[in-house]
Amino acid sequence: MASGLPVICCEKGGTAENVVDGYNGFLCRCGNVDDFCNAAKKLIDDIELRRIMSENARRHAETKDWDSCFDALFESYAGIIDKKVKHG
Repeated sequence: MASGLPVICCEKGGTAENVVDGYNGFLCRCGNVDDFCNAAKKLIDDIELRRIMSENARRHAETKDWDSCFDALFESYAGIIDKKVKHG
């Protein structure tokens, strides 16, 4: 996205947290080859869709920074550690 490219990814996992389906990329069912191929075909065949999604991808990437990404990750780790300490 930072390079202005729409993303095609599995609907689960970390990448899916940043992809808004149909806005800055496509979310596909995990392991579904047809979903991935269809998404790629849409971007290849539709120049205007690709242009708009590329702009949206870049715009979305510009809202992210490493500090905020890692802050959220560290907060998540702290919560897990806190639960482990409290519940043994």
